[in-house]
Amino acid sequence: MIVTLSEHEMILVKLLGLLRHHANISAKTIDRKRSAEDGADINITGVMAEYAFCKWKNVFMDCSTENRSGTYDVLCKGLRIDIKATKNQNGNLVCTPKANFDVDIYILALVNQNSVEFIGWISSIDLRKEENLKDLSGHGSKCYFMERSRLKKIPKD
Repeated sequence: MIVTLSEHEMILVKLLGLLRHHANISAKTIDRKRSAEDGADINITGVMAEYAFCKWKNVFMDCSTENRSGTYDVLCKGLRIDIKATKNQNGNLVCTPKANFDVDIYILALVNQNSVEFIGWISSIDLRKEENLKDLSGHGSKCYFMERSRLKKIPKD
């Protein structure tokens, strides 16, 4: 499923992403990013994926800008969802090894300019297994990793 955002929606997600970025800095949140991309851009990409998902599923988006480290992004049909967004069009689902008991499922979203493609999902229980821990950096820092081909398809309803 691909969701395209309008010019006005893009302005909104950029503003929210920047506000969240500055809230994280103010709260001295530990940056657990796994790429060389600027932190502000990562926050904008994440907000864009959250907004697109909420638009697609017709659910309310949490537009708060306070620090939200360690919690879910979207509540949909009683499920607490963490959307993992990337601009890497060959990207896979990558998640911090930090325990997060506030998430039921993870969704992989690919962001390309003003559109977001939702690739698939995996339950937190299935992702957070020892065999899914990988050292992607080569420096001993492990994270949970799931190849996109192993993700379940998201129902269109």
